[in-house]
Amino acid sequence: MPQAHARRQQWLIFVCLCAGGGALLLSLKFGNWLTGSVLALALLSGIAAGITWARSRPDGISEQTRRERARAFMQRAIDAMPAPVFVKNQNHQLVMVNNAYCAQRQMSRDEILGRCASAFAPDFAEGARIDNEDEIVLGGQEVRKEECILHPVSGEPLHQIVTKTRCFDEDDNPVIIGGFFDITPLRRAEQAAIHALDTQTRQRDFLQVVFDAVPIPLFVKSADHRFIMSNLAHARHEGLPRQQIIGRRAADFVGAELGAQIDAEEARLLGSPSGTVFEGEQESVSPGGNTRFTIKRNTMAIDPSGQQVIIGALTELTAQRLAEARWKFALEGTGDGMWDWDIANNTTYYSARWKAMLGYGEEEIGDAPEERTRRIHPDDVESVQASMDVHLEGIVPIYVCELRILGRHGEYLWMLDRGLVVERSTDGKPRRMIGMFTDITRQKQAEEELRQHRDELSKLVAEQTQDLVAAKDAAEQASEAKSRFLANMSHELRTPMHAILSFAKMGNERSASATPEKIAGYFQHIRTSGERLHSLLSDLLDLSRTGSSNTMVLHQYNVDLLDITRVALREAAPALEERSLRTRLETEISNAILKGDALRLGQMLRNLLSNAIQYSPEGSEILVSLHHTHFADSGAAAFELIVADQGLGIPANELEYIFETFEQGSKTRNNAGGRGLGLPVCREIVLRHHGRIFARQRDAGGSEFVVQIPLNPPAAALEKHAA
Repeated sequence: MPQAHARRQQWLIFVCLCAGGGALLLSLKFGNWLTGSVLALALLSGIAAGITWARSRPDGISEQTRRERARAFMQRAIDAMPAPVFVKNQNHQLVMVNNAYCAQRQMSRDEILGRCASAFAPDFAEGARIDNEDEIVLGGQEVRKEECILHPVSGEPLHQIVTKTRCFDEDDNPVIIGGFFDITPLRRAEQAAIHALDTQTRQRDFLQVVFDAVPIPLFVKSADHRFIMSNLAHARHEGLPRQQIIGRRAADFVGAELGAQIDAEEARLLGSPSGTVFEGEQESVSPGGNTRFTIKRNTMAIDPSGQQVIIGALTELTAQRLAEARWKFALEGTGDGMWDWDIANNTTYYSARWKAMLGYGEEEIGDAPEERTRRIHPDDVESVQASMDVHLEGIVPIYVCELRILGRHGEYLWMLDRGLVVERSTDGKPRRMIGMFTDITRQKQAEEELRQHRDELSKLVAEQTQDLVAAKDAAEQASEAKSRFLANMSHELRTPMHAILSFAKMGNERSASATPEKIAGYFQHIRTSGERLHSLLSDLLDLSRTGSSNTMVLHQYNVDLLDITRVALREAAPALEERSLRTRLETEISNAILKGDALRLGQMLRNLLSNAIQYSPEGSEILVSLHHTHFADSGAAAFELIVADQGLGIPANELEYIFETFEQGSKTRNNAGGRGLGLPVCREIVLRHHGRIFARQRDAGGSEFVVQIPLNPPAAALEKHAA
């Protein structure tokens, strides 16, 4: 049922528009121009009503479809009007015209749309005047005037009433709506009437015929403000027969107050030279009791008897005003607040929407300008005042400023404040300014969130860049360490190999002449070099296996770390004796049972002892200690094994990476015999047992290597220490 009702309403509006347009065409054809104008204005009112209906119909269609239908409906409506009608955007470009406009220009709609009306002007000055007038309308002033121009096609004088007003479209953009009402017949008749008064003595009947031929209300008044002539259109306008108008004053029809105002205007006109014209808009009450608006144009002339008379013409604007009101009601319902500042009297009108935007009711905010200014955020006061001053002084055409204003509940709301001085005094001082408030709080919040996201992204990129640089530096350092290691290892491998080959060659060449003792010495040297080469290759093999968890397999069972330590010390006895070194074992425990691989643990301990023996001075002591301890982070029970020497020591800046693969201490690199393999192997064995190994300097000189291995750590602890 609602859809059926909407269809009936749409057809009713369309039928009314067609009927009104047809009546208008007939009236123009048969010369009744006034009736045509009234119908045209009524038709514009119908258009506005139809557009309002089209924009608000709740049929669930999309926004795009609704807009397209509304625009199409409006185009059909204005095409039904015989008078030219146009719509301009804020750039003065024509965005909609009717068929009458195209016919007047004798151009197609496609040739017109998108161009400025000033482009059709005969010269630059006229184009500039049109653009300047459009700017005034966009500023909020309305234009209702009569102008005489040359017809754009025929070149003949064309008298027309120009009406322009500003409205706002659905996107809150200002647009100019206007129309041209051809009154060339009126002006021609008016000129004919004046000419008849000047040249045709006492031919009132002829003049009356001319008056009656004019379709808009015309009248003639005597110097005492009484009607002496009235045409048919004027009689219809007053709602009285002509004979009831002649001889009476305006006060008899419009009331004493408005009548006195009219008499005063006419008195000023009678004091002016002949031909002086007074034009203005007049609001009155129609015979039916409705408010109506007219443009009144009075001219002072001298009749054939030499008496002053006033010749007047009225143009009905009521229908156009109603249409404008409907347009404004539709276009200003966008949610913005309005303020109107009477600068001369220092009062400000705030619309109900303006107050509601801040959380206040209609009666809770007065009309003082301070109601607005005292709520502005302190940090924004200076910029707001600066923007306002340059506009009030006429430096910039429009006041625009973003500001924060205090709401009722203590929160600051972001507003886009825009305004325009619409009235100035004769000396250029501003007297009235109108502005609009648009809430942009959500937009500002979105901008702040975007800024935070941008900052976080920049920070993340910087951190990732830093990590990449650090990884690059680490890779370069590792590559450099590898190169140093390979260079040293090539020397270490060639040295025993060269000794083996050399002593084998010597034994071969001297086997016939050398003594058995000499030959035995050669073999001893070959054996020693071979053992050294075997040790190097074993370390390299172990090092390669530590790089993969799948190749270095531990055979774990309960072992005694104390026994493993004692065995390693006994095996090292020949090397210790060779360099006159002493060892001392310190422990308070009788056994150190843990779950581990005895072979690998022994290998780890022999590497540490070998390292200590190699870099300890002759006659010094190597201390080996074994104690109970706990891991500092998890509290798990562990054994702590320490191998301490009195040798060269390790620089403090090298303690952290001395266990890295391909790394050697600086003192090791400068001392013959260092291979840089044992410590990485030791670290991997300890980590496989979920323990820790580190080096530190001794207060008395030298260095000590500390190994901590858990007894039976939980699975989580094992993984943690392995990492």
